[in-house]
Amino acid sequence: MKRILLCVMCVFLLTGCSLSETGNAQRPVYPSEDGLQVYDGVMYGEDVVFAGDYYWHGDFNKTLIEIPDGEVTCIGGNEKSGEKHLFSVIMVLPEAGVDIVSSLPRQEDYKQDIRVENVMFVVDIPASVDMIEGMSSKYYYPIIEDEDNILFLHPTYYLSVAKDHPIFTEKYGRLYRRDNGMLVEGIAYWDE
Repeated sequence: MKRILLCVMCVFLLTGCSLSETGNAQRPVYPSEDGLQVYDGVMYGEDVVFAGDYYWHGDFNKTLIEIPDGEVTCIGGNEKSGEKHLFSVIMVLPEAGVDIVSSLPRQEDYKQDIRVENVMFVVDIPASVDMIEGMSSKYYYPIIEDEDNILFLHPTYYLSVAKDHPIFTEKYGRLYRRDNGMLVEGIAYWDE
């Protein structure tokens, strides 16, 4: 029995998990301010700096994401370990007592009435960005409005690029390749 407990404790220590007094796994610790996280990575054998995550704390006046020009060359990328990391907005919201879900919530799964609201993030892409590996929007983040209603927030993206960007052009918040006019896929666009 002691060996089993020791193994369980080692797993929690190695994975960074912790338990609250009630025995539930606690949320990871996120930055206390909204902001873009950039990472060192490798793309096609080259060292790069890529935009990986944007932490958002629920202020609807802070939905503009400005990618730094010059430093960042990719949106999403491969970490030095080789793991693919799609760009995503991580909503850091008050604990709702309802799990974050990775697919469209269904009313039949909840006692309360639910509704889903997309939150559109405007992403300014500078000329230094020449690759986009993907912009994820798979999670739905719950907020308890009252005892009878749950609101799920879902991030989406409206992209903006300079008119003279060498690789990309934009129309109605969607990104296209300048050389062939093809839509850049793998992005959770605002109108989908």
